Parts: sequence; C-alpha cells; structure tokens
Amino acid sequence: MGATPQFPNTPKNFGAKFTSADGTTAKALVTAGANGSIVEVMSIISDDTANMFVCLQLYDGSVGYDLNEVSVPDGSGTNGTDKAVNGLNIQDTPAFGNREDRSIYLASGWSLRAHMKSAVTAGKTVTVAGCYGDF
Repeated sequence: MGATPQFPNTPKNFGAKFTSADGTTAKALVTAGANGSIVEVMSIISDDTANMFVCLQLYDGSVGYDLNEVSVPDGSGTNGTDKAVNGLNIQDTPAFGNREDRSIYLASGWSLRAHMKSAVTAGKTVTVAGCYGDF
C-alpha cells in the first residue's frame, strides 16, 4: 500500500431489476475500473409478497463466487412499513467481521453481480441499487 491514502476519484451508481423472467440468472452490478473499485452503498427493495434472497457474487470474468445471501422481507422499501434492506449488512455477510467499513473492494478485471436464490413472483420486482467509485 502506498504512503498516500487512496480514495475513489470517480463516483458512480449502479442498479439492476429482477423479475420472474430472470429466474436465478446473475446480473452485473459493478465492473471494476482499471485501478479497482469500491462498492460503498447497496439498497435492496422488493414489492414481492414473498420473502426473497438476493445472492451477491464476485465474478472474475469466468467463474462466479457467491459472497453472501441477503434476506429481503416481502414488501421491503415499497409497502410503507418495512424499510429497504442494506445489501452490505453484517447479519447477512458475517465475513465482514466487526469492520465498520462494510464496503466491497473489487480488483481490476473483477465484477460484482447479483442473482436471486429463487425466481421473483410473476408481476413483482426486486431492485438492487447503490453507489461505488473507481480508484
């Protein structure tokens, strides 16, 4: 690591919507920049009437490596009662340990993808969105 702290110099946003037609197919959320990237914010909402699970996956261009399973209660962030789910929460990603910074770092050539553990109910959607930056 260099003597000077590194900060993202290009802020960006990402988003993906999942419907029943997507099944459990992974969708790209973030592709790392030439010097790597950091995912700092991830919100997940659902208008599904069933509880869902979003799986986050690190992808090296050939193979996907599941990182976690984020529990998304029915109606999260859309029903006026339940809040949106933090996709980087400690309960669903214990590998983050006690770090206050729950960001995901991506090396150049890697990407962060998401897929549903089971298909979304017909006529419903699950949305994953957030913010990241390139170094």
